[in-house]
Amino acid sequence: MQSKAGKSWESTNDTSNNGSYREDQHHKRRNGHDRDKQTSMMMQSMESDFSEAGFDRVESIASSAGGEHEVVEGGQLQTDGFDQLFLDSFVVSETEAAWNSLLASNTAASIGEAVFSAIFENAASLEAVFTSPKQVIGAKFMESMTGLVKALGEPERLRMLVEALGFAHLQFEVTMSRVVTFQETLIDILTLELGESLSDEAKEGVTLLMNYVGGAMIFLKAKFGERIQILQESWQKVAQDSKSKDSIQGNGLDEVQPEDLSNLKQGQNELKDGFGSQVAHVPTTYNEMFMFNATVMGFNQRVWFYEVLACFHNLVVNVGYSGRLQEECHVLALRINRSKRVTPGPVVLSEYKSCMLASLRSLLPKTWTTNHELAWSWLWENVER
Repeated sequence: MQSKAGKSWESTNDTSNNGSYREDQHHKRRNGHDRDKQTSMMMQSMESDFSEAGFDRVESIASSAGGEHEVVEGGQLQTDGFDQLFLDSFVVSETEAAWNSLLASNTAASIGEAVFSAIFENAASLEAVFTSPKQVIGAKFMESMTGLVKALGEPERLRMLVEALGFAHLQFEVTMSRVVTFQETLIDILTLELGESLSDEAKEGVTLLMNYVGGAMIFLKAKFGERIQILQESWQKVAQDSKSKDSIQGNGLDEVQPEDLSNLKQGQNELKDGFGSQVAHVPTTYNEMFMFNATVMGFNQRVWFYEVLACFHNLVVNVGYSGRLQEECHVLALRINRSKRVTPGPVVLSEYKSCMLASLRSLLPKTWTTNHELAWSWLWENVER
């Protein structure tokens, strides 16, 4: 089978059919155009008959922000919201059947490579965006698309998958033109492989799915991109000297000594006795301010706080990379579990959030806003999950 880039799916070294590819595709498109005109005339006649009989045409719909369903046109890309996508059951079944037929025609890796060969041919600037080989990104693309197609009939599950995909691609610049490039390339590949067996409903399903995914990615980046920027900028201000000071940063429990806990207790007693003295050290970094607030709030015996502080920098700087953030959370969970051998007891994650927000407010009194509060709360909610 021939890709749009002119490479054989059976062997990427076979280029004997390169010259005939575009002619073949043009011929199919011309024939398809004639069939579309005939189909359009037939549909107009059928719709007229249906209207007289009291029937309405069933159309694909998507959930609007208000909870009602609105018709989604095939070429429409929604970037102002991210709700569940509801498709007609026949569109879903036709899309699933077409996708299964495509997968049966060749290996997913070969199809994915053909897709990206065509994309890079039509939009050369996109090739610089991807650092992995076409075989790798093609296989990942097909795996993701297969999961999305399987979830077409389950709006809630589909939304969760697309949301995860959006967060995984926050670092990429997703634009409407790029979404259209992916959409048209995928339709071309399906048309070339399946020919006349590819129904209009299947094309509609793939188009709506790609629009849904692309619109969601644009929306998520616009909405959460600002939060990520706030997190990075504010963290740079409060943590710039953390590694150079003797605050709790680095190996967590490995660096916690018995005198650390006694020092926290001593500091708490000093606060009770005289609320500190004029010569007391004023915390200037996040770790220092955090431990100060932990003492004031009575959390001075929380050994697992050391573990969070040791990992917190990696959590903040990787908030825009869902895969890496999940890995850092797994590491943190293991470290917290280990700390319970020193001080057994329940771990209440909301206690850290209270100290975190109090510390950040103290360190950023002039620049702290409601958006900062939302951004840092959002970060910790992702860690808690």
